[in-house]
Amino acid sequence: MNKPIYSLDLTRSEKEIFLFLISSNYHSKNYLLTSKHIGDQLNVTRPRAHNILKGLEVKSIVKNIERKGFVLTNHGIAVLEEFIHRLKIFEMYLIRVLEIDVQTAQQDSIAAGMYLSHDTIDRMCDLLERPKTCIHSISIPHHIRIETSP
Repeated sequence: MNKPIYSLDLTRSEKEIFLFLISSNYHSKNYLLTSKHIGDQLNVTRPRAHNILKGLEVKSIVKNIERKGFVLTNHGIAVLEEFIHRLKIFEMYLIRVLEIDVQTAQQDSIAAGMYLSHDTIDRMCDLLERPKTCIHSISIPHHIRIETSP
């Protein structure tokens, strides 16, 4: 059974980690997330960053590599791809259909994209003819499956 991104019960800080990964053009499945790096990106202390990563580990989104940091699990990669899909499709819809300027569309897609239903995103995607890349030439993943039990 697919579980939509907005029902994954991610905290704001956990969502911000995914937004950071998207903004940094995350492409490697072995990308190491460290408490220092996440703390710097989210402007929180290392212990707070570690707790955020541990919360993602409990949700089976990341796996702790002892003394190194955390890496995304297959479930985490699917969640990241779903984030990218949602935000980029919504952004493209705002730009192409509603003719919103790029900067505003990007801000609005980050603010609201993860809260739209799967059906709404899917209809936007169909209307846009399932674009392969966004306006920034970032590849848009399609056919993502997020299982309720990773």
